[in-house]
Amino acid sequence: GNDMEGGGCHMGGLRYQLMALSILVIAWAWSPTFNAVAAESTCNVPKPIGSDTVIVISAKEGASVSTVSIGDIYETITAATVRVAEGNGPLYVFAMTELPIVWKFTGDTNRVRQLVIQHPDKKASEAGSGSYGIPKERVIFTASGSCVEQYIFKPNSGRERLERERLTNYFQKPIDNLVIMNSAPYVVIPGDSFNDADYEVFNSITKVPFEYAVGGLRYSFTTDGVQAFRPDGTAVLPEPFTTHDMKIRMNSGFAGIVNVEVDELFASDKEARSYEVLPGNLGLLQLESSGAIERGEYGSSYLIKQPINRLPGDLPWGHFNVAKGVPVPTYQKAKNIAVYDLNTGQCVSGSNCQERFLPPNK
Repeated sequence: GNDMEGGGCHMGGLRYQLMALSILVIAWAWSPTFNAVAAESTCNVPKPIGSDTVIVISAKEGASVSTVSIGDIYETITAATVRVAEGNGPLYVFAMTELPIVWKFTGDTNRVRQLVIQHPDKKASEAGSGSYGIPKERVIFTASGSCVEQYIFKPNSGRERLERERLTNYFQKPIDNLVIMNSAPYVVIPGDSFNDADYEVFNSITKVPFEYAVGGLRYSFTTDGVQAFRPDGTAVLPEPFTTHDMKIRMNSGFAGIVNVEVDELFASDKEARSYEVLPGNLGLLQLESSGAIERGEYGSSYLIKQPINRLPGDLPWGHFNVAKGVPVPTYQKAKNIAVYDLNTGQCVSGSNCQERFLPPNK
């Protein structure tokens, strides 16, 4: 094989990575508390029919981040891309996670006759999951714990045997392929054969650079940093914004940001909304690269310099000073998030809140 342009990865090595992430190989394990008591099945979803290939995908979460929230606007909704390779046989896909996720299907999606998504574990999150790329008439959602008591986290375990038997008995048909992953970036459902298009898509979504659109701006995420662009194509700041935090994130298994159009997402009973500000550190990078906030003298302290609709959710800690003439944004009320308003000299959120950690010369 030849080196793929821009991928920096030999085709042979890439093929090995792709197969390791495909349904032909089961991924690594994760070990939460195992509950051996099987709940009585409340599964009430359409069953596979005779010609279906039955595929079950189980993961804790996605390895990418969705540009759309489902339910709580402050919660991180991860995403995983499922590429359906070209083939002739119909597919029955059952997908489950512990945490909220968007399953984005690409490729030969007409092969998916039925997609069943079990909602995430309610003990872990109240947000929901969604599907993208499959017509909603072919998608069914089922309640958390209804068909599978707990997502399967370890291959060849008691949990796998229990849940496989439960699903097989309900389906009245064996499971042809079972994918078990901790953090799912990309899953390939094989067709008649793999082709170069599958590898190119895999390479493009798991490597920088990539682009995403959120909050009215387009962002380019490259090895040089994050740069924001206005709708007319002009850059908000003259140079890409980069931090040590971003470099750590780029090397930590993070598989990019998945662009999702909110009006094309099917999310069952939960409201889907586009993030105006991405959750967590990605939201901070978004606001810093657009010039809306500036990092202070202390790691997680910031000066809010321009009006923003809301602060990112899912932040482990943060101290935000609101500059004079700037309104206080909406924020997630949490004891670890401090918001101090320089307009009034008042603390509006947080227990350890005061005018401090400002950027130099502010």
